[in-house]
Amino acid sequence: MAAQSNMVLRLAAVGLLLASLAVMAGLAVAPQIYLSSIDEQITASRPLLVALREQVAAGPKLRRENKLLISSGKKNTLLLPGTATGVAGANLQRLVVDLVKKHGGQATSFQVLPPKQDGNLVQISMSLRIQADIQGLRDILFTLETGAPLIFVDDLRIRARRFSINQRKRLAPLNVTLQVSGFIAQKEAS
Repeated sequence: MAAQSNMVLRLAAVGLLLASLAVMAGLAVAPQIYLSSIDEQITASRPLLVALREQVAAGPKLRRENKLLISSGKKNTLLLPGTATGVAGANLQRLVVDLVKKHGGQATSFQVLPPKQDGNLVQISMSLRIQADIQGLRDILFTLETGAPLIFVDDLRIRARRFSINQRKRLAPLNVTLQVSGFIAQKEAS
């Protein structure tokens, strides 16, 4: 019985030794498996990294060109006119309301929104409601998106109304709510 008990203890010890060797082998291989998945991620991200490095390398050149443009004294027609956010907001309002009138529309309400920092620029936004027919709206949007200064249409909601004249349904002017924005240079903002 003692011999059998020693044999069971030896088998248990051998089993425990084998189990601990298996755990240690698993712990030794786990980092290699993890590193191989990281290598795959690095390989997949390499083109993005190259593109980002190119953009970073171009940064100082773009900053120099930007400073040259600013110091040249040439008027920047891409930014909103005005030396302060309030003036730029008023100019944005005037530009958009005049454009709506020019294309046969009517501005029913407008509100200049608080300015937002955007890098070296300050974003000046405005929310407005207009009434215009479909052709007028098309011309307004085209002029906004392609003209100077750069004015972006950030949000657009259109609601159509119908009315009847002598049993014929006709489309009334569209009720349009838009949010537009332009930019001024940071140094001009106050």
